Amino acid sequence: MYKLIIELNDNQHQIDQNGGLLNVKLSTQKLSITNHFLMEPLRLNISLIADEWLIENLIDCETTVYAKVKLYNDANLLYTGYIKNDGISLSYPDSKLDIIAYSNLQLINEFGNLQLKDYVSNIMNVSLSDVSNILSEYIFNKTGIGFSFIGNYQPLSLIEDIDLNIAYTVKPPPNHPGADNGNTETYFKKRGFKTSGNETIYDSCVYELMFFSPTNTDTPSIYTAKSRVIRRRFYNKICEIVEDYSRSQTTSTYSEAKAVLDEYIATDMAELQPGSGSSIGNYSVMNGEEFPAVILFMFIHYSGNVIPVTISLNQDATALDAIKIFCVLFNVSILSNENGDLEIANNYFSGGISHGNVTNKCISFKLNKGNKTIPEFDGLNKLIGDTTLLKRILVDYYIEYIKSSVYAEFEIIADTEINIFDTVEINGRTYRVVELQRFLNSEICKIKGIRVL
Repeated sequence: MYKLIIELNDNQHQIDQNGGLLNVKLSTQKLSITNHFLMEPLRLNISLIADEWLIENLIDCETTVYAKVKLYNDANLLYTGYIKNDGISLSYPDSKLDIIAYSNLQLINEFGNLQLKDYVSNIMNVSLSDVSNILSEYIFNKTGIGFSFIGNYQPLSLIEDIDLNIAYTVKPPPNHPGADNGNTETYFKKRGFKTSGNETIYDSCVYELMFFSPTNTDTPSIYTAKSRVIRRRFYNKICEIVEDYSRSQTTSTYSEAKAVLDEYIATDMAELQPGSGSSIGNYSVMNGEEFPAVILFMFIHYSGNVIPVTISLNQDATALDAIKIFCVLFNVSILSNENGDLEIANNYFSGGISHGNVTNKCISFKLNKGNKTIPEFDGLNKLIGDTTLLKRILVDYYIEYIKSSVYAEFEIIADTEINIFDTVEINGRTYRVVELQRFLNSEICKIKGIRVL
């Protein structure tokens, strides 16, 4: 026998099939494969006869209230979610009350727009556990509904050896006759790495002293001191911000120009604290031509996993933005379980139960062949830095990951409990469950599975 328990303000109200519970229906549980921005909560449609407690606490209450809902089949807990009193309808004269309950995943969508910078100690170093703890506490304070994020998940490991970009390119001018020896051309350079939290910085400086002596002796000679400082900031492993500063001053004598150049160098050296040289961690400098060749170029090279475990976010990023980013970076989905907790699991999770050959339990079966759908990664723009390279690497990964575009839709008699991530074998092919609809008064399950290659 099915029974429904509604918990509100430390009070419990129970309705069963003998006491007003007319009908309950669960929606389809879905595991998102190609759109990590879609988090679809599991819904429970409830029809019952409104009694005095329900009318007083849900209908007549003028403020918005959140109530926890639990559905049992005898002693077995099937579903935990919540209802809001602004999402119900009451019809007369039969006093029929229709309610839609949502799994706690919907609370993430409803309350996820809080600005993270107001809740984390450092918006530049945010973990998935940081966000999940903030959300669960915030939602409990707003609604009184408690739940936890659980699961054993791992970030992706995408190892790359890549040149991130050119640090700087300089085309020196041709030699000019100098003031002291008739052929002076002076360059200075400084470069080095340093780290600060989740930020890796590489500084490079170029200094030039140029002399121009016109053929017309009535025209005074021109001396120019030039300074160019390029600071490259790397966040989220390979997301870059470039700061490029140049300045110059022209004088009429060599000594004046040299004094200006010395001042440039002294100022820059004081502001740009010494780095660690040509490498730090996964970063290194790949030199091209050295001074005073015609062209100087310098690559920053990255070698290692490009997926960050903690992320650096823009100031306007919300908790929901961060959750979506982690879903993409870790290739995870978030599902509500029967206790109301939110399970985080890798989509490539292989620990689901294998139910073996269920061909003889299959009532209907249909294969669908579709095109590969690559996830959209617009949400990554909330990360600090240029995400172009990171997006490209992720697209390549997901093209390979979404190998199978063959889906099977089938109905089976499930004499054992089947869950998302489980596998079944039909007609010699193995399918991993990505959508699941249970019918509460039947052993039949409607399943969508992706073929395992």
